[in-house]
Amino acid sequence: MRMLDVVELQVMTVSPYCSFEDLSAWAAAHKSLHGLLRTDAVWRKLLVTHFRPAFECLHPIQADNDSSSPESVAARIAVPSAREVYGALLKKQSHPFILEARERLLLEIHEVREWDRHQKRFALQRQAARLAEALRDPQAVERMQRDMVPAALELVSLKAMMGDGRTPKLEALTEVQWPPSAEGELRQLMEKRLQQRRAWWQQQREHLLQGIEWR
Repeated sequence: MRMLDVVELQVMTVSPYCSFEDLSAWAAAHKSLHGLLRTDAVWRKLLVTHFRPAFECLHPIQADNDSSSPESVAARIAVPSAREVYGALLKKQSHPFILEARERLLLEIHEVREWDRHQKRFALQRQAARLAEALRDPQAVERMQRDMVPAALELVSLKAMMGDGRTPKLEALTEVQWPPSAEGELRQLMEKRLQQRRAWWQQQREHLLQGIEWR
């Protein structure tokens, strides 16, 4: 086996365990490594390893269909390059739904848990939509943009509960394919959240009074 083949094997074996920064530093170490680490084969492997949930969100794996596997889907990425797609997926996918530490204090405990769950789902669906764009699959892009609606509505409603005047407008979220009923659904969500918050406050008040009585 040639030395170059050994190095290539090492690159394919080790690279999935590296971060983007690790690979950049590794590529700068030697000219031959720089070339190997820019090949689509390496970046397709990295895509599948680091973003497998996004592939599975886009194309749920079917036992009797090999073409639905993340590896098969990644092999169809041609333009832009797999490395460019990786860079796009690496970027923060939850914008504008990002909370700073102080902003989290404006939500109740159960609301923070909901925020984290919906934010994670929204970011995953946005990654899947980015993959669909790279695959030149407009139907899959539209499907993912429709799938983003429930999580986006939940996040907008939670953002409104913070009362900081910075609630995103639905029309500003152009990547989401809003149905005509979106505004009505958001109002219903807001009413539900207000009721839940009042009930939670009442529950906390009762617990506090019980604590005072026990003393």
